[in-house]
Amino acid sequence: MSASSAGLILYVKDNCAFSRAALAKVDELNIPVDIRNIKESRYAKELVHEGGYRQVPYLLDHNRHLGLYESAAIVEYLGEHYKT
Repeated sequence: MSASSAGLILYVKDNCAFSRAALAKVDELNIPVDIRNIKESRYAKELVHEGGYRQVPYLLDHNRHLGLYESAAIVEYLGEHYKT
């Protein structure tokens, strides 16, 4: 799903337990999210441009004009704002 239709972008990295925690919450809540793996250099550069750091996971919520680092904060945020 594109960022424009979902409103949510989640930057992740392979073999990252913190990324897996955020992805698990997305799957649990069945939220449409644009997943961007920073193993692709364009997404790594985009992440630094958007959030300022090359740290994952990073959730960008265009609907609420918010960016979040830290998997626990992301999991809590998704549960509060995107629970069906």
